[in-house]
Amino acid sequence: MARDRHVPHYSQALASRAEDLFSPRILPPPRMAPRPWRESLAPPSDPAPLPVRVRPTSNSPTTVYPDLEALAPGHHQNVDGWIAGIGKDAGRGSRHKEPAVRPSRSTSPEKEQSMAKLAARLAEREKIADATYAFRFDVGGKPFAYKSGQTVDVIQPEPRYTDEAGNRRTFSIADAPGKERLLVATRDRGSAFKRSLVEAPLGTALEIDGPYGSFTLPSKPSDVYLLAGGIGVTPFRSMVEDTRERSLDHTLTLIHSNRTPEEAPFLEELIRWGVESAKETSTGKKKRGGNSGAAGASTATASGRPRFIYVPTMTQVARSARGWKGERRRVAPDLLDDLLPTDRNSAIYYVAGPERFVQGAVGALKTVGIEEDQIRFEEFPGY
Repeated sequence: MARDRHVPHYSQALASRAEDLFSPRILPPPRMAPRPWRESLAPPSDPAPLPVRVRPTSNSPTTVYPDLEALAPGHHQNVDGWIAGIGKDAGRGSRHKEPAVRPSRSTSPEKEQSMAKLAARLAEREKIADATYAFRFDVGGKPFAYKSGQTVDVIQPEPRYTDEAGNRRTFSIADAPGKERLLVATRDRGSAFKRSLVEAPLGTALEIDGPYGSFTLPSKPSDVYLLAGGIGVTPFRSMVEDTRERSLDHTLTLIHSNRTPEEAPFLEELIRWGVESAKETSTGKKKRGGNSGAAGASTATASGRPRFIYVPTMTQVARSARGWKGERRRVAPDLLDDLLPTDRNSAIYYVAGPERFVQGAVGALKTVGIEEDQIRFEEFPGY
């Protein structure tokens, strides 16, 4: 029987053994390697919020310091609960510019002064991949209204470091709407803004401006292919989580290119989501809540196809200490020929990532016959 071109054969295999993507010497998902560190303020409802830093150790899952018991007797008992909430939705974001296919917005000094900005504070920070950090911002204890795929500007009123680029950056929002804390993430390439954000004490005052952008899911049920290069996966994580939580009738196929697993944003989480979607589609079951979906959310569409398919590819496996047994090709015509549907222009294609990746992926899509008006893209310069 011919293979369904909408479901790559290795995505079907993920449903049985996701760990087969990794060499035996590497710990399998859901946590393939310990996080270097994680920091969080207590949830807003906690009567005595304190900053904590968490490091994995060989003797126990976590070590918390400073001595919370000395600072606030009994407070440390809540730490495990905070940890469970920190990592489950962690994602990546990045500064980027609006693509040429959409009108860009002005960030002139005059317009910036007239914009109403939302007061926020740095609430959580985690190193989630090589040179990659996720941040959550408290924005007043209420969900921040936006559409998945949109962006915000983050302003540091008093950054520790400064340069000619200023104290304002644009980030894709990395999780689905409806959360009380706003999630973004970024690669740290040593700019003054990012160094300041990485080193800022938890609780630091920030400002949020937005949301902006129309790089969002279509309003009607659609077959959507998401092509991401590295950190460009950020808006797509938001789209995937939103589709899963609201049981939207989109089918999303995410092709995610990275050099190595160590550098891959969202890798463990996206593998898990892909496995869940494949399993529950084959059994006809509905998801019963959990870390990444609303109670009763289905991972299959009305057509019976998986709501989400994840295709990670690692292009420089020789550099990895983990190893990789999955796809290794670049996002080029030969890979797309194997993954895209027969009726290719019936789908919509989104591309996001570093400029060179976007240019190459858009060119590859056109080479395999995708019409230009079916392609939307967003570039993340500087990566």
